[in-house]
Amino acid sequence: MTNQSSYIYDPALAEEHTRLTLLERLNDPTTINYLELTGVQPGWACLEVGGGAGSIVRWLSDRVGPGGRVLATDLDTRFLEKIDAPNVEVRRHDILTDELEPATFDLVHSRFLLEHLPGYRDALARMIDGLRPGGWIVVEDVDFAGAIFGDPDQRPGIPAEAIPIGAELTSRMMAMAPVRGIQPELGRRLPELLVEHGLEDVGAEGHTNLVWSLSEQSELGRLSIDQVTKAAMNAGLLSEEDRNRYMSLFTEPGRGTFTPLRFGAWGRKPA
Repeated sequence: MTNQSSYIYDPALAEEHTRLTLLERLNDPTTINYLELTGVQPGWACLEVGGGAGSIVRWLSDRVGPGGRVLATDLDTRFLEKIDAPNVEVRRHDILTDELEPATFDLVHSRFLLEHLPGYRDALARMIDGLRPGGWIVVEDVDFAGAIFGDPDQRPGIPAEAIPIGAELTSRMMAMAPVRGIQPELGRRLPELLVEHGLEDVGAEGHTNLVWSLSEQSELGRLSIDQVTKAAMNAGLLSEEDRNRYMSLFTEPGRGTFTPLRFGAWGRKPA
């Protein structure tokens, strides 16, 4: 993470480790598929920007082996510092302002980070500058435009009369995005940004899935939405009553919704 004033999730909250752990458990299989497309192998030097609770750092550590190196960065490194691996270096680092070794890494990865940064272009440029010629970057971000309530057929179990309420409240929260520096549609733009930087072999995928209330993935959504709606309420975009109505759309039994699209994109620096 970076720029605590704009980052919407509070690392000081006791629930944040739970939220990050759920996020990892539910997204790691897809992330690992993306990373394996790069051919990551023993001996590689890897950079994980915004390492979170550290699951991908651990996976990379195992993959590159004792002859490789993993640099894990974040503004809050409490969880990363628990990783006990000789080939892992943990560094408190802001990708927007702090120096980073140029032309050093065979692989650079970030997940759900750029969408939170007003300076996402600068952050991406810094990450690409850190690549060796022929090195790979993999970036993942959410396209929050997919969170807008729309077709009732895509919201099984949610009463038809609740759809307009969800759409209205979601729209109000989306109005908070430019104030917080959030890029709500960045996910779909990732391959375009990689091409703009001159990368080769650019590819991308998008994923969504149906989530039923009271499931493990619904709990991740609840923890995330709890913080987002509080921020919207503090910004005057939601009343407490509105917030409670919105939360009920995700927490009442027997309700389902599709997640926002989660995009992954990858590209290779010309050799």
